[in-house]
Amino acid sequence: MAQVNKLLTISIPTYNRKSQLLRLLHSIDNQNCIELYQIQIIDNGSNYSLRDAVLSEFSYEFVDNIEFIIRPLNGGGDYNIASTFIYVNSELMWLIGDDDETLPGSIETIVEKYRSHSEYSFYKYSMNDKQPQKEDIILNDVNDLQRCYKKGVFYSGDLIFMSNNVYNVARVRKYFSNCLYYSYCSACQTIPLLRVLMTQGEKAMLCKDFVVKYNEPQGDHWNYVKIVASLGTFLDMNWENRHQEVKAFFNIMCSHFGIGEFLLGLLDIKDNSYRDYLYKKARNSVFSSGLGYLGYLTCFLYRIEVVSGLKVLSVGYGKLYQMQNTFKQNLKEKAKNDEKVARRVQWMKKFLPKLK
Repeated sequence: MAQVNKLLTISIPTYNRKSQLLRLLHSIDNQNCIELYQIQIIDNGSNYSLRDAVLSEFSYEFVDNIEFIIRPLNGGGDYNIASTFIYVNSELMWLIGDDDETLPGSIETIVEKYRSHSEYSFYKYSMNDKQPQKEDIILNDVNDLQRCYKKGVFYSGDLIFMSNNVYNVARVRKYFSNCLYYSYCSACQTIPLLRVLMTQGEKAMLCKDFVVKYNEPQGDHWNYVKIVASLGTFLDMNWENRHQEVKAFFNIMCSHFGIGEFLLGLLDIKDNSYRDYLYKKARNSVFSSGLGYLGYLTCFLYRIEVVSGLKVLSVGYGKLYQMQNTFKQNLKEKAKNDEKVARRVQWMKKFLPKLK
């Protein structure tokens, strides 16, 4: 059982990722500052004994600092993430995915940042390692967030990414119920940030420091059609006649998603009525802020294939998408050791993701 008097709670929702979870826990254990943090692992009914796996891998002192919350049923990834907000009992909360890793010194970095700047309600740590921030940036409202996005301080995917989120619990606990109420939106971890940006007198910080290493999900991970459809429900939220600000925040998040991959996934759905429903929902929400010529062409080809049964989208566009994916993966591998290739990858992130 974890202590209840530590400054920081590291909250880890998990499901059937034993090796990845153990890797994450090792990255935490290696930081040798156990006096600063406690761990809560919220298990979604995994098919192995979580306690036994951790007990066999770590010291008694480390395991004694962990609270295991194990559900007998899988309630879905969205709910598992949202439920982390129920159990936190410390001043700070760091929400981190079970397949990511903490960077050396990151816990001390987070604690020091909080001790120096405890007036902030939310801390969003950096992910843009190719164009790193030179200083911490203060966010007072959604307009500040939009300006930072347009300047390239962060990518839209960084906003939706949960493992660089640190919450000042005393200031944002009142928003945690929203995370549960809207857990089905596949981005509930961003709701406290949006609430902070919409509340006069509250501030968030985009931190220049790196605290987490993102690992590409292996095996079981989010279904593209499902997550796009779920994200559309983010706009269900209507806060005090300020829907325009919710929409602006939402549009930043959703610029990460391309309609091509979504439409290819829809073609696998046999129920025409359900497929049409998902298409209209996504076009009115996730993809409502402009598609570009390629997006509109893709929608046109999708409609032709649906009506005629001819493989005009899935064959032509599908092959192009696969070629791009293979090309990007090969470049990513080369970019690890070649700065020139790394710059090319950065250029691709600005343009080629629209093909997805």
